[in-house]
Amino acid sequence: MGAAIASAVTWPFAARNSAHRRRLVQPAGGATIAYNAYWYPRTLMGAYYHDIVTAAVGPWPIAKLFYWGVVAFGAFTLAGAAWRISRQMPLLSPAEPSWLH
Repeated sequence: MGAAIASAVTWPFAARNSAHRRRLVQPAGGATIAYNAYWYPRTLMGAYYHDIVTAAVGPWPIAKLFYWGVVAFGAFTLAGAAWRISRQMPLLSPAEPSWLH
């Protein structure tokens, strides 16, 4: 639920349109498939995709690039939500507390 709130704060257009919501969720599903296929090649889904996701792009397999990209996107989403929420909240003033007067 926290990721849903963070994505709605970071990208408000996605909260109003179901097609945008699907575009934000589908990479997470793809990353799950890539992770499963890379680390568990003997499972039903892993056996089918294992050869594809273990192909190297430079020194890294495609699966690792894909799911670390999704993790980075999730971190960007959380950081963007924190930044937007922090801009809406009033800052604490260093002035004296009102109960001292």
